This record gives sequence, C-alpha cells and structure tokens, in this order.
Amino acid sequence: MTDLDFATRFSDFDCRDRLRLSALLDFMQEGAGVSANQLGCGSEFLWPKGWGFIVTNNYLEFYKPVKVDGKLHLKTWALPPKHIIFERHYELYDEAGEKVAAAVSRWCLLDTVNKKILPASMLTDQDYSRYNPAKTIDFKAWKIPPVPLAGAPAFTMQVRGSLCDHYMHVNNTRYADFCMDCFTLDELKDRAVKSFQIVYEAQCVEGDLLSFYRIPAGEETFLIVGVKSENEQFMRAKIAFSRQS
Repeated sequence: MTDLDFATRFSDFDCRDRLRLSALLDFMQEGAGVSANQLGCGSEFLWPKGWGFIVTNNYLEFYKPVKVDGKLHLKTWALPPKHIIFERHYELYDEAGEKVAAAVSRWCLLDTVNKKILPASMLTDQDYSRYNPAKTIDFKAWKIPPVPLAGAPAFTMQVRGSLCDHYMHVNNTRYADFCMDCFTLDELKDRAVKSFQIVYEAQCVEGDLLSFYRIPAGEETFLIVGVKSENEQFMRAKIAFSRQS
C-alpha cells in the first residue's frame, strides 16, 4: 500500500469549483509511479531497459465534492498481474478522512523501442507477497465497443507538443479534459461527474488531427468517441453525471 498526500491547487478545479477529472487522473498517475518504484518496477527500473507502463483503462467514481485549496490523501496498491494485465486500485480521502473518490486502472508493460506488449513474467525478482488482491471497486465492464458515428464532431483539434509526455504521445490524463470539452459551460453548470470510464485504444502523437463525438447513452450518461485520421477510434469514454445546484 502506498500513501500520498496532495495539496489541491486552484488550477485543479474548474469554473464551478469542481475537481477536474484530469486532476484526479494526475493524482492517480503520480501515486502509481511512486508505488511502482517502491515495488521495484517503476521508471527507475524500466526506462533504462527501454520499457514502460502504459495505461489502457481507467474507471473512477466520485462520492462527494472536493474542497478547493484543501488536502487529499491517496491510497493505491497493485494487484498481482495476470499475463499482460496489471491492475491498480486507488482511494482518495479528504482532510476529514471521508472517501471522496475511488478508482481502478489497468496497465500493460510496453517495449517502447519495438512497440510490443510484454508479459508480466518479464519483470523478474518481483515479490508478489507485497501486492494486494483487494479491490476498492469490483469493476468488470472494461470494454466499450466501437460505435457508429454520424453528424459533426463536438470539436476537432490538432495535437501539439505540450500535450505529450515522456513517451512522446498524448498523456492519458489529458483525454479527460478533451472529454469534458465536448460539453458547454451552460450544460455543465448543474451537472457533476458521478463516474468516468475511458478506454485507450491507440496512441496520439504530435500533428495528429483529432475529432471528438458525443453520443447520448442513457439518462445523464454520454459516450465520447475520439477519432483520428482514417476514422480510427483511438479512445472511447463513458461519463455519467448527477444533477447538482
């Protein structure tokens, strides 16, 4: 179990003073990196080999609002891997010790030179007794199947260098902002994110032209589909909202 404390910043919140999805994913990414280094399979160990972890799925749930200019406590732990899947769980608590959010993510180990997924067995000298099989969310609906698209996209953009990370592709946290940008401020004024799921299908790099489509998928629920050249769906997300004053 890895424990981290974060002091929230005004930039972590949107214009309605609600914690940005991308900020929560940032906290999760930071916690995952620290935890992986503690387990001996983090960037300090992997990058010299030309390897790295890439996230393939995220699912999160919000339970209560997060205060601006407050403190958050993150707990995260890794489950024992299964073949090529590394699953990680997260819990986020406020200063009063109340759980404000929980999440689960799935990762793969990538040979960044040859662009090949590596089996977990490539990580030698791992002490799996330090891994925790417990789940904060027993989430199973990992797939969001491809969907037919019609009409104009919510918006289109071109990837610039500021969006890219160590692996020279768009960092996973930035996609959350793209998804939220499919809604106007007026549409979001009395909506708060209840849950968010995202499936990363392909990497996006500098120069890619991206289009984002928004599709109703039930009461207060929407699918967001990202498409790049040749109509490749590189990401699909599902956002469920609750109504708030």
